[in-house]
Amino acid sequence: MSAALKQRIIERLGQWALWYRKGGYHQHTVATNYHAGSVWSATLISIALGGEAGEFSSSQWQYVRDKVWAEDMAKSVAPTGLLGGGDFPEGWQYAPLSVAEYALAARIVAQHGVAIDGVEAWLTAMFVRTIHARSGARDTGAVMGDTDEKAASIATQALTLLAILVGPASEVTQKQAAAEKQRLGLVAKDHFLFEALAQARAITPEAPNLAAWPTSFYAPGTQTFYARTAWGKEGVWMATLCPPTPYDDADHLAPSAGNFIVTRGIDEVVIDPTPYGSMSTLTTNAPTVDSKQQVPKYRPSQAPWGEATRFVWALQTASGVVATRCDYADQYKFQEKSSDVDFAMRDLVLIPWGKGADASIVVIDRAKTGGAELPMYLRFRSAANYTLAGDVATAQVGASRFAVHKVAPASIKPEVRVAVVGACWEVDRGKCDTARIPAGEYRLTIPGPTPEAIHVLDASDNREPLVIDTATPNVLHLRRGKQDAYVATAVGSYSVTPSASAIHVALADGAKSTITLDGGKCRVDVVADDGKRPAVVMVDEQCKVTEDKQTGPASPVFAGSAGGLIPIASAPQRSKKKGCCSAGDAGGSSALTVLVLAALLRPTRGRRRPGVAPRSGR
Repeated sequence: MSAALKQRIIERLGQWALWYRKGGYHQHTVATNYHAGSVWSATLISIALGGEAGEFSSSQWQYVRDKVWAEDMAKSVAPTGLLGGGDFPEGWQYAPLSVAEYALAARIVAQHGVAIDGVEAWLTAMFVRTIHARSGARDTGAVMGDTDEKAASIATQALTLLAILVGPASEVTQKQAAAEKQRLGLVAKDHFLFEALAQARAITPEAPNLAAWPTSFYAPGTQTFYARTAWGKEGVWMATLCPPTPYDDADHLAPSAGNFIVTRGIDEVVIDPTPYGSMSTLTTNAPTVDSKQQVPKYRPSQAPWGEATRFVWALQTASGVVATRCDYADQYKFQEKSSDVDFAMRDLVLIPWGKGADASIVVIDRAKTGGAELPMYLRFRSAANYTLAGDVATAQVGASRFAVHKVAPASIKPEVRVAVVGACWEVDRGKCDTARIPAGEYRLTIPGPTPEAIHVLDASDNREPLVIDTATPNVLHLRRGKQDAYVATAVGSYSVTPSASAIHVALADGAKSTITLDGGKCRVDVVADDGKRPAVVMVDEQCKVTEDKQTGPASPVFAGSAGGLIPIASAPQRSKKKGCCSAGDAGGSSALTVLVLAALLRPTRGRRRPGVAPRSGR
């Protein structure tokens, strides 16, 4: 290379880096594909230039060291940061290249004196999340965010696992990621650099022992909860999320607090067929209500300014019961104006049957909208079309019979339809209700001002019918075969016929259950308490009570981690900024491949940058 050409390259790289520092799109909006590309590029340019660009070398290194890594990335990979839990807010069409760029850039910058606490734990969490996000018995994962895929779930990408293999992950995590990549036969054919660097590490694959893993996991950064009744080919799996929507400065997640998806075995019984680019809640399975203060084109969807939206609780118990409560009232905030929806809540309670091959999910939706003309809108979409008979909609999905039972309100009739496949680029973005793939749709619209609805979604082989009893006020009794489950929604008392291993779930805020034998019946008193989660107990034929202890969400014990329960906390916030699209694709260029090699090969011993000493981001 001639001296003139080298100088020309230095000038061009410096011009781009300085321009992006001053106002590049999403340059500080962490956990977005644009941010990943900018971190990747800025880091590699800074290190590859060394001190050869004069004072610019010094200022660029200070920016990369102090702002990009010690501030932005250190916050984002923390357990409660936007990357905390290993998920990615824009979804896993955009995530694979982005996380690979973050991971390799972290490895490179650490070799130059900037070690960020949390990167290793983030990469471990990302592997754990990848396994938990498998859509039931499939090797495909949950779709939560934009995708062009013409399928209900998305394949694991080689780059996701390569991020762990080339980044500063623990040895155990790398071995398990290598085993998963090998099992799936994944090769990143368009990203040979990452493949080559992974192969150079000569990692010995070692498959995880999933039988020893917890069956639920929580990613705080995206407020997404994953749970299954069992590992293996049998069982029911679900994913649900309850994030605020500060994502008007990210670009690829519809406002969908309360959304969820479900599989039984390999059968995708509840799917999210949201089209790419949708900003409508109506394309998802999330609840929404109409809000007077939203501009017409946003109504009736959730809006993009929520901050206090959160899971009140999200847990799994030893018996496999799953209970989540999503408070999404703040989704109707308008810019800086407080939400005009006083109350909006979704409860999900999953009851496993038998050994967990079948399950019923109780869905309770409640809100206060401020007027009869402001209704609640509910949608449940499935991979097969529904047949409606009265208040029950059924669909045959593979070997699974899926049923939606409307329990309340009695006066409102549901509808079913075949979802229209199409895009969501209309101006009235909040009204779009199309799908990216064929889907059956169940829908219910409930007038305000205090809409309430109870549904029971059931996925089974249909060998034993599900019996639903609503005779006792505020108590839902489910029975399949010889098993009983009771879900109490308010403080009060009820009596039941004793049965073996009956499940009782008390959802009333801060409630607990006291159960006594009373004249051949089990008397259940649901009383107020200071508990911060629903009370779940098992009751035998003698009315003896055993606490159904919380077992998840939890981290597995491996990679030097003690494992243990994962706390449920509010999601981290972003700044407010708008825009869109198209990714950290900078990492795929041959020019940056050269920069990577330059950064990896540039010696660190004895190097000095003008006026700058390396420091830790701790």
